[in-house]
Amino acid sequence: MSRIKLIHVPESGELPGVRVIGFQGELHADMTPARRGPIYVDADTRLLRIVSVQRTGSGYEAQVETTDPPLPEVGKLPGYGIRLGPWQARLDDQLILLGPREIGIARRLKARAGREEPPNIEKLVQWLAGSSAPPKELTCQRIETSAAWYCSRVEGFALWERLHRVVQQDFFKAVRAGKTDDLEDTSWWLSRTTISPTDMYLAATGLRRAASPDWRVLLREGLRLPDEKDWRQGLKDAEYLFRHPPEAEPDETLVQPTVPNSREALRRLNFPKAA
Repeated sequence: MSRIKLIHVPESGELPGVRVIGFQGELHADMTPARRGPIYVDADTRLLRIVSVQRTGSGYEAQVETTDPPLPEVGKLPGYGIRLGPWQARLDDQLILLGPREIGIARRLKARAGREEPPNIEKLVQWLAGSSAPPKELTCQRIETSAAWYCSRVEGFALWERLHRVVQQDFFKAVRAGKTDDLEDTSWWLSRTTISPTDMYLAATGLRRAASPDWRVLLREGLRLPDEKDWRQGLKDAEYLFRHPPEAEPDETLVQPTVPNSREALRRLNFPKAA
């Protein structure tokens, strides 16, 4: 049986009486980094779903649906859910999943000079690079050899930018080396850390050069452009970079060819509240 009710949410975004207890889906090292929607429960551990949210003068009004029976406090979650937390739920926050590969490059995830970031980004990176308990300011935990972070979309995008810089560097290292296996591997990795359509075109070009038949699927699904005629300029720009791959120091930002409004377009698509 399900119930619908309204919850008043203050400006802080904290959902009263609602906790995050996990996320849906499986965790595979070749599918990270990834963003997942959290699994919510109410104070009686009934599954909770946010139906709609409206702005009010003093915060937000959320319409939620709860479902019986209550879940146990421990043990396996229904379906393919993975348990973590529990954490206080916050409106519109998301779960970021990082695998062994992302944790392995944590010490390389440097902030860009002059770039303002939420303070929790550096705290998270330092925690990932070490072995201590997470800082009390962070809602994060390790899951075997991986890690999960429950954060705002603004924080998530800032972390994505750091990840993207390092993955892009490794991608162009593979381009310069010309090793097919490394190129295919880093192309897939780049496709999971995109911050602009240019990245998706680079990843697809890498797959095509590595003789992977999946490069077309990547563009159709990643850019949501079913007509191959719309890919021409992006692929042309990517091919130019393959012929003239940029050299980069470990912490240098690579220059990408310009695709009008591309970065903001993908940013709004993947992180709509951060734009």
